[in-house]
Amino acid sequence: CSEHERHLDAVVAAGALEACVVLEACVGVLQTGPDGAKANAARVLIHCSEHERHLDAVVAAGALEACVGVLQTGPDGAEANAAGVLAYCSEDERHVDAVVAAGAVEACVGVLQTGPDGAKNNAARVLGDCSEHERHVDAVVEAGAGQRRSCAHSLLRA
Repeated sequence: CSEHERHLDAVVAAGALEACVVLEACVGVLQTGPDGAKANAARVLIHCSEHERHLDAVVAAGALEACVGVLQTGPDGAEANAAGVLAYCSEDERHVDAVVAAGAVEACVGVLQTGPDGAKNNAARVLGDCSEHERHVDAVVEAGAGQRRSCAHSLLRA
């Protein structure tokens, strides 16, 4: 158990995350807050997302859509953590469908094309996780992430 994890558990035990109050506040900041606050809110969300036992609360608070919004409009300082939240959620079978439904595939393709370097690794993780599920491969390909793979695959067949 890491030091960080113990602190997070203490915050949860103290009731700060009860009814997703803190998480919902962070989502609100991602949607309408100033850029510096968005970066901090995304940081809180990624730290909570790192722990499977808090993942349901992150999703329930509306973080997926808010993180997609950050990937689409910035700020750059929040994009890496926003993509990280989506990556942790897409790794979980219970939430991968919600990640796709929130528009994360298209947003992550955009990050890979023009986003800040710090966000690209997490965006690629999201796309990789989503493409592992047959039901989401078409969404990844249609968003443009699979164009190179499709072209290479076609060349190999020829």
